[in-house]
Amino acid sequence: TADGTSTFTLHSSDRVHSSQSFWKNDNQVIPNLVRLNISQDDYFDETVIRTLPIESNVTEGHDAAYDAYKLFAWNNERPQLYSTDFENKEVYSINALPEFTGHKVVPLGVYIGVAGEYQINITENNFENTHIWLEDRTLGTYTNLIENSSYSFYQTVENTNNRFYLHFEKNTPPYATLEIPDQTTPVNENYSFTLPNNLFVDNDFEDKITISVSLVNGDDLPDWLYFDANTGTFSRIPTDVTTLNIRITATDIFGASTNEDYKLVVYDNASAIASSEIEDMISVYPNPASNVVNITIPKILKNTTINIIDESGRIVISNKAIAGNNSIDISKLAPGMYIIEVKDDLSSTRQKFVIK
Repeated sequence: TADGTSTFTLHSSDRVHSSQSFWKNDNQVIPNLVRLNISQDDYFDETVIRTLPIESNVTEGHDAAYDAYKLFAWNNERPQLYSTDFENKEVYSINALPEFTGHKVVPLGVYIGVAGEYQINITENNFENTHIWLEDRTLGTYTNLIENSSYSFYQTVENTNNRFYLHFEKNTPPYATLEIPDQTTPVNENYSFTLPNNLFVDNDFEDKITISVSLVNGDDLPDWLYFDANTGTFSRIPTDVTTLNIRITATDIFGASTNEDYKLVVYDNASAIASSEIEDMISVYPNPASNVVNITIPKILKNTTINIIDESGRIVISNKAIAGNNSIDISKLAPGMYIIEVKDDLSSTRQKFVIK
């Protein structure tokens, strides 16, 4: 009032909202959100990037309903982190973007008031099956923030909007490029087979594939059969006549996987295997080939050779054969049609293949 004598009383019951359930749940997980900070000693500053579904009408530009502009600290010696756009028109502390299905790049800006060593850290990541890479465009390096949550760098005094890019990429599963031929090996003799180097491929940038093996039904390999994951080699001496259905599984860092199976028949040397059956089980791969061709022979007699014959009928390569996989270097041969001949003292069999 004009005379200044009126009072206003706020009762204690009006100062609390205990009758109202809390608006914010500390345990709430916001999907498709990544939180990063820049730190030095005991100080840090953070930024948030998230994506929203198309029905939210979020855009690549500033959206008042979802975004928050960056407010820089009053102390200009403190490091600051923010995201921006490629035109550097806006700087955000919270940046909401439309959902993406493939690859997405978001520029990160840093303000450095004192030259020194700093760290960019990922402190929260709620993106599922998504690779996140921090690109340092000054040094030309990429850091996988899924496996390494911190990146250290030196920076002079500068406000830079283009040193760092944050890359997002949806994960794709690995896949098999070759089929493994079925194989045979005699009981009580050494068995060895090495997986081709390019058996599995993952198209995601520097994704890591882990190889595991089992039987198709999920059981472990028998005790006599050893698999060396470092070399991709099966080996050792079978002790029983049996048939094994073996599964090789390639799994990426997000658990996406694919399988390739093959059959291994362990037979008794004393039991004859029909010549036609052996011939049917000889396999040549890949076909067409370029640098190396593999010839898998289930069983051989003494003096078994592998000949590669060109279109003129000339033997251009001749190697002594072994039971199992035979890898032959063909990188010096000209492209064209060739014949692979597997020959022993009693018989021979031929198959055509192409060098591309």
